[in-house]
Amino acid sequence: MFRKKIFLLLGFLLIFIPRHSFAIGTGSSVCNGLEFEQIANARAAAMAGSVSAMSGDINFMHFNPAGIASLKKPEVGFNYMISPISLVGSENMYFANIAVAQPFIGGNLGISFSYFNAGTMDLSGTAISSQNISALTDLVFALSYAFRTGQHIYLGISYKMILSIFAEQYSANAQGVDCGIIYKTPIKGFDVGLAATNFGTPLVYNTVEENLPTKIKTGCSYNYVFTKELNASFNVELNYLVAETDYTTSFGTEFSYMDFIFIRMGYMIATQDTGLYFGGGVNLNNYYIDYAYEPPQVFSSFANQRIGLKIRF
Repeated sequence: MFRKKIFLLLGFLLIFIPRHSFAIGTGSSVCNGLEFEQIANARAAAMAGSVSAMSGDINFMHFNPAGIASLKKPEVGFNYMISPISLVGSENMYFANIAVAQPFIGGNLGISFSYFNAGTMDLSGTAISSQNISALTDLVFALSYAFRTGQHIYLGISYKMILSIFAEQYSANAQGVDCGIIYKTPIKGFDVGLAATNFGTPLVYNTVEENLPTKIKTGCSYNYVFTKELNASFNVELNYLVAETDYTTSFGTEFSYMDFIFIRMGYMIATQDTGLYFGGGVNLNNYYIDYAYEPPQVFSSFANQRIGLKIRF
């Protein structure tokens, strides 16, 4: 059964990832790459990323590493995002992430690999012939560990190694750390989360230095059971962007019917990203397929789509 599920996951990857998205790509910078590592997650994106207080899902470790502390069985997750624009030139922007988590020495160990490609850019001028090159590729490897202390507190930490290649000529690498805590309050169904992400060394492209997109986030999640078949999660999150000294606020909700059909919606309030998100999912015998859609926002005329697959063994 384990081997069968792995083969199905690989088939899913081949269907949904275009071949050119594996090429050394283009894009923004690692800051955008690390941001897409989070928002590309289909389940979380449909709730506008307001999941730092939620747990029990491998995909939550990108938002708060403590989110995988409550996993009881191994999980494999894949997420893929496509945007109809490029940050710098032609072709679409892509993001892919694959992650694995399993119980390990009193807690849970998670491994994640992310690939970000933001398109290509055209170079032309009198001194050079016109050519199409990859602007930037971001690769992020993360190793996470989370555990439960007592009955009410989850703790987690992630170590990241980052490689970024700009214009097919300049490369930079950095190391970063995420850490987080989730507190299961005495109020049934009400949890609080706190996380700090992307604290680490800067990237240096030749002589240009770029800091990681450091965030401090806090949120709360309330799970309400309507009936035996129907329950819902209501989430609120506040993010502080350290480098920009700015805040974003997001709200999200998820309705679950018999742990089979999921309907999600979220709203984010930010300087450049204010707008609505929505999506849904289905659980087919522990194969979770998720989808999220971001309509054109106040500050942008394009829409992003995300799809995810999670397998619970």
